[in-house]
Amino acid sequence: MQIDKITFNDISIFHPEEEFSIFHKLNFTRTVGGKDWLRKFFSEPHADIKKIRTVVLVDRNHKRYPIAADYVGMSLATTLQEHVAVEFDNGEEAVFLS
Repeated sequence: MQIDKITFNDISIFHPEEEFSIFHKLNFTRTVGGKDWLRKFFSEPHADIKKIRTVVLVDRNHKRYPIAADYVGMSLATTLQEHVAVEFDNGEEAVFLS
């Protein structure tokens, strides 16, 4: 998908004052490399929607949305009221259900 420079600036993906940008609101990366990758993805989005892949850390097995995960870290049956927390600490991963 191609958009002109004026439209690109109007939608504020990258705003000069970063806290007002869409990128800033969606940037939950924890590394510089992750932030660079995300910036590249926002700057050069896929032209073909069929190339987009979905990755989830925890698939809760809900069929509420018509999107299937292409790559799943862990599959966990839950109710809609339960909350899943994933923690990473010193190379250790943990998943909590509450």
